[in-house]
Amino acid sequence: MINDKGLNTNMQQKTNAIEIDRCSAIISTPDRVSKLPTIIIVHGSGGIGSCEWEWHDLALKNNFNAVIVDHFTKKGVRDWWWHEPEFNPSFYDMANDVVNVIDHMYTNEALFEFIDFDKLAVVGFSAGGTASILLSTMVNEIKVFGSVNPCIWPYLPEFDKVKNKDSLHLYCGDLDDWCSYDKQKLFSERTGTHLHTYKNCHHGFTRPRTDPIGRKLPDTVTFRNCDFPIPYRYNMSNMIKFEDSWEKGVTVEYNAEASKQVQEHFINLVKSL
Repeated sequence: MINDKGLNTNMQQKTNAIEIDRCSAIISTPDRVSKLPTIIIVHGSGGIGSCEWEWHDLALKNNFNAVIVDHFTKKGVRDWWWHEPEFNPSFYDMANDVVNVIDHMYTNEALFEFIDFDKLAVVGFSAGGTASILLSTMVNEIKVFGSVNPCIWPYLPEFDKVKNKDSLHLYCGDLDDWCSYDKQKLFSERTGTHLHTYKNCHHGFTRPRTDPIGRKLPDTVTFRNCDFPIPYRYNMSNMIKFEDSWEKGVTVEYNAEASKQVQEHFINLVKSL
């Protein structure tokens, strides 16, 4: 059963909420005694939803800790729209939020004795997947990086600085017309990172919905047909200058079978740490 805070009350986890600087996080553990691997979950432009809570519960069921980072609330953001970049946290902001959460937990290690800091993993979705890619260029503390349907535009200089290519795994639907599977594939080829392709899957294929039928979002902006790479600066507001490259209209659709395959693959990576 899910309570009004989104927590699975059938599980015996212990949960902490922390607030630091301009982000917050929910930290759950199935066992406060043992040091366990930890999965850090990074939401996308829609904020924390069914996907993030499903991964939270999945981590606990596999005897891992779960950390959901909230990039929006303390920044006064409700949701993220590409045509309003001045209100958005940047991909860098989101990556730095994760770094700050890790630093907070490490600095207060006595409060988080259940975390094995040698076994940290991160998984991000859409914009959160992009943050996961950036984290793979920034930190050594995280051992496994999962990036689900990441936004590869704007193409950031840091994308070519992935430190450990074997630790970064992209999980992408071949019908993703929002963040563009073509761009994700080109990124993988350019950087030599792992690409796991899921046939007949759209953007958001890991996000459970009460209505699993695909939804058309006719006003959503995409850069799917732009040249690659697009050398934007990190500031998302710079995208406004390229309105002639915009297209509108994307599809989002949940695929339970493919979502389970992503989960199983990533969980096995964490178990191997």
